[in-house]
Amino acid sequence: MNASSAAGQLAKLDRDAAASVLVKLKSRQASAILSEMDSNTAAEIAGRIVQKTAAGTNAPPA
Repeated sequence: MNASSAAGQLAKLDRDAAASVLVKLKSRQASAILSEMDSNTAAEIAGRIVQKTAAGTNAPPA
């Protein structure tokens, strides 16, 4: 699936779910997908990714 299509699909998901999917991808793939999203949506998801990686887990933030 190309980045634009993936961005459209992930943008429809819960932000935590989208972040969980993106952290499992290679950083270039995740970056390409985020760059295709609306900037506000991408920022929300990127924030969730930072929370997940800072906590050292893929579990949803508390």
